[in-house]
Amino acid sequence: MRLPSVATLVLMATACAPNDAPPLDTTSPSAADSGSLTEACVEYLACAALAIPEHAAAIDARLGEGGTCWTSGYETPAECRRECLDGLASLQEVYSPDCSGADTGGGDPGNDTGDTGGSPIPDAANCPLGADRWEMEFAFEVDTCGYGAGNPDPWSATLTCYPRDFAIVLDPIGWPLWCSWDGASFGCWEKWGGTIVSLDGAVDGTDTPVIGTLDIDYGAFISRGAYTARAAPD
Repeated sequence: MRLPSVATLVLMATACAPNDAPPLDTTSPSAADSGSLTEACVEYLACAALAIPEHAAAIDARLGEGGTCWTSGYETPAECRRECLDGLASLQEVYSPDCSGADTGGGDPGNDTGDTGGSPIPDAANCPLGADRWEMEFAFEVDTCGYGAGNPDPWSATLTCYPRDFAIVLDPIGWPLWCSWDGASFGCWEKWGGTIVSLDGAVDGTDTPVIGTLDIDYGAFISRGAYTARAAPD
């Protein structure tokens, strides 16, 4: 089964906005147009609640009434409406037109559950390190976004892992990135608004740490550096 990209399903609403960045224009059209949702957005939210309930709250916070897409000042109403249309189309393609949650059978066979229907079941055993909770230590070489300075302690990360891909939520960012994973290395890349986030890593077994890099690029503002990740203690 092909899992929809976070760019069209669970969207990273946190943009790089360091303390010295220009303030958001709260009188922009995106803020002024936040009073009502289009039919496509209403349908998308309802579809997500049926097909991917574990992600419905994040989608609602992004594209629901008063959500960050409409109020942040980074996107226009047209861009938010397009996200709803794209997200709804992706869910209906993967989970059936009625959003029942049943797998349509298309997409990546690497996530096949081995039966005739239903979504793949996430399992921590599929995760790098065999763990669905990580502690990550960063050494930022560039940090004009302020992610490193604002979060000096080790970051926590939560993973939802399938056989060939996984979602990872880095706590300071707060929204999941979908990553492709071949058992030895992984790569994640998502674009939201003007922000591009990439994460890569490699691991050799469950007893050695993940070594990789994180890049958060918001044009004039960048946070980039290496990290080491270990399974979080129970």
